Amino acid sequence: MTKYGKMQPVVMRVLTVMLVTSFIMAVVVMATPVQTALAGGTSCTGWTWRGCCDSWWPGLQDYYSRECYNLNNHWTEWGCRVISGC
Repeated sequence: MTKYGKMQPVVMRVLTVMLVTSFIMAVVVMATPVQTALAGGTSCTGWTWRGCCDSWWPGLQDYYSRECYNLNNHWTEWGCRVISGC
C-alpha cells in the first residue's frame, strides 16, 4: 500500500459530501420563487404550483402560473409541465 492509500477514503467522503450539498443547494434555489425582470420594464413573480391540469400530453401534469406586470398592464402566465406529481 502506498503512502497515499489511506487518504483515498477520506477524499471520497469529502467529494461525496460536496456533491450532496451541491445537489441540495440546487434544489432549494430552483424551488424558491424569485422575481424576474424581463425586457421593457416587465416584472414577473416566480412560477408557483397551482394544482393539476390536463393537456394533450397523456395524463395529468403540474399546473404553474405567475403574475406579470409592467407600467400599463397586468397579466397571468400559466402552463402545464410534463414532469408531474399529479
